[in-house]
Amino acid sequence: MELYNLQMIVRGLDSLADIEKEHPELGAQLLAFVKRVADCCELAYDRLSSALGDVRSLPAKPTSVDIRRVLDKLSDAPSSKWFKDVSGICDRLAVLAEQFGPQLKSQMIYAEGASVNENSSQWDAYQNISSLLYALGQHEATLKDDIRNIVAHMQAKLGVATSGNVEEARSYALEVQREISMINDQINMLCLKISGGSSGGDAEVLAVAERALRRPERVLMLNALFVFVAVALGAAVFQVLAVYQFVLVTGFAITAVVVLNALYLRSIDALSEESFLKLMQLALLKFFAPLTRRAGG
Repeated sequence: MELYNLQMIVRGLDSLADIEKEHPELGAQLLAFVKRVADCCELAYDRLSSALGDVRSLPAKPTSVDIRRVLDKLSDAPSSKWFKDVSGICDRLAVLAEQFGPQLKSQMIYAEGASVNENSSQWDAYQNISSLLYALGQHEATLKDDIRNIVAHMQAKLGVATSGNVEEARSYALEVQREISMINDQINMLCLKISGGSSGGDAEVLAVAERALRRPERVLMLNALFVFVAVALGAAVFQVLAVYQFVLVTGFAITAVVVLNALYLRSIDALSEESFLKLMQLALLKFFAPLTRRAGG
């Protein structure tokens, strides 16, 4: 695990969401809080991921100019000026620390009190939320620590690249990129879990799914998630639903997968507007036709 501080933030967000279920403090603000933290993290680490992408694009035998170009971009990833003036991450996290500090402290006190009864999960929650509050209080410093650590490792690997090959640096870059993508997915799933019980949950699910589909490496993961949800739902309700109802539920899940993949293909211009509209029309017909027939019967 290379991104220690990002993982720490995610664990804090996850524990906060769990504690909120039994001891609400942020209430309806929870989703907005998680999304605002997530936006700052995604912005910062996507910048690092872009620099790592340049490492993976290096030729097998790079020149000193190639190495210098990549190192310059890597060195700029934790730029204080960028964090403060360009992206505004520093100010955004400072505002979050001030706005939500009292609620986070309240949740820490609750988790600490509950952990007295030898509840290890509550004690873990206390530590995780405490770490999250610390990270917000440090503003962008914790994020930059992660990035500087990665940059230092990569500088060491690329320092000898001109005398050998870049395979080790490429492998390391890919490993970190995968970790960034995995953690971003964890945060998106947390947002889905939180929004699932809200009145605007359906719209939020579609918004997060569409964002994920704009990244090709996440398409298969999202499709697998929908299939898993359909199977889990079927297993949970099959005993109380008629067979035709289970078929409908599964059909609706498959339709959702088709629609979301169409959105993805359209977003990368791999599907024409005319084909996209026809596919949407067909999906809607497949979605509503069984209900119509059932109502008519």
